[in-house]
Amino acid sequence: MNLDKLKNWFDSPEAEKAMDEWLEEKERKDIIKNARYQKFEIWCELESFDELMQRLKKEHDVTYRHNCYKKGYMPNPNNKLSFVFDYVFENQSSIIDTTVEDYVFSTDMRFFKGYHFVKVFGQGVIYSVYKDKEQFLQV
Repeated sequence: MNLDKLKNWFDSPEAEKAMDEWLEEKERKDIIKNARYQKFEIWCELESFDELMQRLKKEHDVTYRHNCYKKGYMPNPNNKLSFVFDYVFENQSSIIDTTVEDYVFSTDMRFFKGYHFVKVFGQGVIYSVYKDKEQFLQV
C-alpha cells in the first residue's frame, strides 16, 4: 500500500467508522477497568493487603519460575499480580527511592500499602516488590 492510498483511506468513511469503533471499545474497557479498581479499593479497606501479598509471593515461588522456564518462557506475573501492578502504577505517583536498590536499566517505582513496586525495563520487564528495604517478590 503506498502513501497516497493510506492517506485516502484515513479520509474515508470506513476509517472514521473504524476509529469510532476502536474508541467505543476503549471506553468500554476503561469503564470495566475503573470499576475493578473501585472494587479493589473497597477490598483493601476491608481485607489485609499483607495477606494478599503473602499469597502472591507463594504463587510466584521458585517452583513457579522453574515451571515457566520448562515451558520455554520467562516468568511473568499471573493475572492477580498483574492486576495489582496495573492498579498501583495507574493510581500511585512514580517515586525515586535509593534505599531500595539502584538499577542500571530504566526503572519505574511506586509505593503502596508499605510495599515498593518496581518495574525494570531491559529486553523484557522484571517485576519486583520490596518490603522494608528487602526484596519480597520478583518475577
